[in-house]
Amino acid sequence: MENLEIYYMAGSTIGTIGQIVLLIACAVLIYKQRNIATLLMLLGSLLSIVFTVGRVAWTALANIENPESYAQAMAVLNIFVQFPYLLFVIGLLLFAAKHTAAGSNQSTP
Repeated sequence: MENLEIYYMAGSTIGTIGQIVLLIACAVLIYKQRNIATLLMLLGSLLSIVFTVGRVAWTALANIENPESYAQAMAVLNIFVQFPYLLFVIGLLLFAAKHTAAGSNQSTP
């Protein structure tokens, strides 16, 4: 397998584009409906981009010569990177619960 860096860069680029599109969608949603659910989704998507950039910076600064230090940095990052997704999912669940409850209150003809 040659040029593995290209695969990693391509995957990171696609992931970053997806995160930016999600951030734009959350910004549009918060413009239309400002509530705690949409704020959590926007905060989660924004923090996911910040943590992605932080992960790249931290791994670049990690001592690559010492594999144990690098593995420890990756393990810690793996924990912290999940928090923005939890915020987003909590916001999405609140948003869905609100809209399904509002839809069930409407009478059907």
